[in-house]
Amino acid sequence: MRALVCRDFGPVENLVVADLERPTLGEGEVRVAVKAAGLNFPDGLVVQGEYQLRPGLPFAPGSEFSGVISEVSGSVKDFSPGDRVFGLTSFGAFAEEVVVPAGRLNRMVGEIGFVEAAVLSMAYGAAMYALFDRGGLKADQNVLILGATGGVGLAAVELAALAGARVLAVDGDDGRLREATTRGAIDVWNYHQGSLRDAANQFTGKAGFDLILDPVGGSLGEEAVRCLAWRGRLLVFGFASGTIPKIATNLLLLKGAEVAGVFWGESHRRDDNNDRENFARLLQWRNEGKIAPHVSRRYSLADGAKAIRALLDREITGKAVIIVDGEP
Repeated sequence: MRALVCRDFGPVENLVVADLERPTLGEGEVRVAVKAAGLNFPDGLVVQGEYQLRPGLPFAPGSEFSGVISEVSGSVKDFSPGDRVFGLTSFGAFAEEVVVPAGRLNRMVGEIGFVEAAVLSMAYGAAMYALFDRGGLKADQNVLILGATGGVGLAAVELAALAGARVLAVDGDDGRLREATTRGAIDVWNYHQGSLRDAANQFTGKAGFDLILDPVGGSLGEEAVRCLAWRGRLLVFGFASGTIPKIATNLLLLKGAEVAGVFWGESHRRDDNNDRENFARLLQWRNEGKIAPHVSRRYSLADGAKAIRALLDREITGKAVIIVDGEP
């Protein structure tokens, strides 16, 4: 099968489109003919050997996809060949076929197309898990979203606003932040333009944020702790800045606040999330027109290396998709 192949860990520019051995179908697994695959930040890290997951070489990166089931193992009862599905895998989505456990698939319902479905799993699924499962998001809360124009950040803005929260979206580019406003942010703040704490005080009237989602880390993450409300909650999602922040625990004490780690991947392995319910809600909201996945760029499989480089260089607002079967 044709795939975007990583033969050795290194620069993403070394990825090539080539033939890769077809994955075998195991018990409880499903084979999917991939139509489209969403791009995510870890895709670039894994091919460089900088991610906690190190697949055996050679492999195809890619962790979320949509497509049509072509084969199921004998024990699978919930899916059949011909079903339109979307789902998650550790790697392998940037290829003509992917084999995954049936439990990692969701059936496409309503009018959602393959491109939208391909980006629903990772960004929206992770944002749902962070905000609702780990954050306990409630209506009327003040919510701060760092990295608000990336895939997860923009989805989190949209979902928090839909839940009735008051959202301040933070990023470093005014043009990209305008998209956060269209997704429901009450206000935006460019971190190149002063103090996050000043922006937080202005937005909340010095009350602080009930919930802060931080996929960025670094100095911005350290400053965010000072913006928590009494009994606020900081959701540690990742470290896109490349630096793990040093959190002042005395501030947590003084604010009666808490920090929650958001490790969605591990929740899958432990079967410790509400993904089934979350994805059902997401599909319902999408089909009701309440959410609309923002796909800003489409790439062919041949341009997969360029797509991952653009993502790592933060040139993409929202999500980008690799079209595996069809025209981008």
